[in-house]
Amino acid sequence: MGTLARFLAGAVIAYGLNFLLQYVEQLVENPIQPVVLSVTATALATGFVVGSAATAALAVLVGAVASFFSAYFLGFFLWSPSPIPSDLPTIRLLIIGGTALLTAGFGYVSGRMFAAKPKPEEVSLQVTEQFAQPAEVEETTKKTSATVPVQMEQAMKVCKFCQNVIPSESIFCPMCGAKLVEPVE
Repeated sequence: MGTLARFLAGAVIAYGLNFLLQYVEQLVENPIQPVVLSVTATALATGFVVGSAATAALAVLVGAVASFFSAYFLGFFLWSPSPIPSDLPTIRLLIIGGTALLTAGFGYVSGRMFAAKPKPEEVSLQVTEQFAQPAEVEETTKKTSATVPVQMEQAMKVCKFCQNVIPSESIFCPMCGAKLVEPVE
């Protein structure tokens, strides 16, 4: 999923959670509880969906501000610790800013936890490119690597008990411990 899609999903989640809990805010006796729940749920959900600190914080800012203005213009009763009604937008924007900071933290953590791991062939390609050898070293390596397996085959044998490849001069198998040489009678 692309960055824009994750951003849009985070903004929709932030809008939905905030709007729902702002609606619940006017129905309960102690409205601070839905506010705290809104901050926590929005931060967790958006942070883990988006997976990037900056993008998650921006998604919360967009979604929560849109939710606040929707609820404000619809006439919802919104909690404010200040008795002055004109303080409501400022306080709500501070709460949204705190939510964005928490979301950035959760987005950072989830981005680190669920980051896409490179495929093994990508890693080997990166290592090969990083440690590319000059042409003359490659030629020497090719000549040497052609003779090494032949020498290795001559110096190795297969244990008749455990079927592991072992050195040809072994009297006992280093893998299973079985005696390989028959006593001379």
